[in-house]
Amino acid sequence: AAGDTNPLTNPETDGGTLGGGPAASIPDLLGLTVEEAISHVESTGASYIVVGVREGDVPIGQVVGQSPEEGATVGPGDLVTISVSR
Repeated sequence: AAGDTNPLTNPETDGGTLGGGPAASIPDLLGLTVEEAISHVESTGASYIVVGVREGDVPIGQVVGQSPEEGATVGPGDLVTISVSR
């Protein structure tokens, strides 16, 4: 209803690094094992999804892609996609 405020959305902190947890820059995950990549993502507080892709001669279980890319700031409430050779 009109006039209600949502305590979960604060325009000053929503989507930024202020409040909400340990937002951090995501490292380059390419070439890591899926376990190493997940560990890095979990350390930022972000969620992740692992997608299996066919990638030529890359060993199975090696990270071949990530979204967002290296250097992006992620934290709780963000989703990181990890593409892994299968």
